[in-house]
Amino acid sequence: MIFIRYDIQLTEDDIKAMRKAYLDLEGKDMTDDQFEKQIGKYSQSAMEKIIKLQERYDRMTANLDEATQEALETMQDIGSNTEEEPSAKDVCDWILNSSSKIRKLTAKEQAQIVKDLPNLGKIMTQTNYLKVQSCPEVDLLILDILNKFGE
Repeated sequence: MIFIRYDIQLTEDDIKAMRKAYLDLEGKDMTDDQFEKQIGKYSQSAMEKIIKLQERYDRMTANLDEATQEALETMQDIGSNTEEEPSAKDVCDWILNSSSKIRKLTAKEQAQIVKDLPNLGKIMTQTNYLKVQSCPEVDLLILDILNKFGE
């Protein structure tokens, strides 16, 4: 997710545990709690970190109205439906779909995202993220994001 400041560091082993849990539950309608418990079967440390990240995300999005929360959840779902190593087309489709979802929100709802999710808010306000309509535009957007926010 590009929405959260990640000062909680996931190790390679944590990510492996997450992948195993995801594969175990793939195709099943799982709750966050079920996913966290499945991760815990492989790594207690990874489970604790994921719980902390989810709690932080929940606090950040608590003030968002239902339509905005639904758009963000849809964006996450779109991203999770890609292959383990997404292709350039997968990334393009995800950005186009996520941009479209946010573009359909009201100005007030978009302002809530900018306020409550500062990293996504910067991308929304300082790039053409909300205007992209094609993969060539997405390619330019990615370069713009790297130039403005890359380290």
